[in-house]
Amino acid sequence: MKMGDHHTIERRRKKMFPFYYSPSIRTVHVVARIRDEPGALASLLNNLGTRLNLLGSTSYAIDDGGAIFSCFGETLFDSDTAQSIQKVASRSPHVLACQVRESEDGLLVDQFHQGIQSENGESYVMMHRAGLASMFGEIRKVLGSGGDVLLYLQGKSYGRLRVESWGKALGPNPAAKLQELSHIYEALGFGASSITQEPNGSIRIVMRDDIECSSSERWGQSCAFTRGVAEGSISAVTGKELTSVETKCRLRGGDECEFLFALRTGLPAVKSPE
Repeated sequence: MKMGDHHTIERRRKKMFPFYYSPSIRTVHVVARIRDEPGALASLLNNLGTRLNLLGSTSYAIDDGGAIFSCFGETLFDSDTAQSIQKVASRSPHVLACQVRESEDGLLVDQFHQGIQSENGESYVMMHRAGLASMFGEIRKVLGSGGDVLLYLQGKSYGRLRVESWGKALGPNPAAKLQELSHIYEALGFGASSITQEPNGSIRIVMRDDIECSSSERWGQSCAFTRGVAEGSISAVTGKELTSVETKCRLRGGDECEFLFALRTGLPAVKSPE
């Protein structure tokens, strides 16, 4: 499918609903345990569709053979309550249990989920991008150039560990899945990227919205943590030690961040700009 085709959907950040605030509408959070079988989710959605305008939803299988459906929704009728919506949802024969909570003074919090977990069981925490970038900035502010070294080393260690944990998903030849690896990091919110193999064997990565450039405060001149994550990840999938440099950076006024990775032996070492 070519870009510009009318079937193409523009890529965007995934909307998550750990909490939602809208004082002008009545909202509810619905959580249902349903049978993990064909038609179960459609049956529940058909029932909820008569009472709610869905704002965001998620569903996933659980260990007991069932599944969880969770959604935030705006009530369509003033007369509806959490109890009435729960009764409507429970009319589906596929629903095993259901709970519904209403917003309080416009604020609706997901009190069912306790953090985020990937399909392979890893636990994650969701942090504000700009807040994390500011944290990196404070490290640089306090430690100076040593802050960049610390962030780079921590990023490199993190990248290696992540690739090790995703080993089964990357398959027996992970080096052939560098682009898929970059898509994993994109999905986790590190920033959109593109990877190209240079004629001399080096690897170039371009990022348009690197997480380290998210803060309005610009401490430092490079995305040291991101460079470390990328270097550690590529080293882990290729089994080779690399040198790396960030040749362009939004922290230095560029439109994008560009990284170059080369073999530690066999190619000229790349150095970070002064």
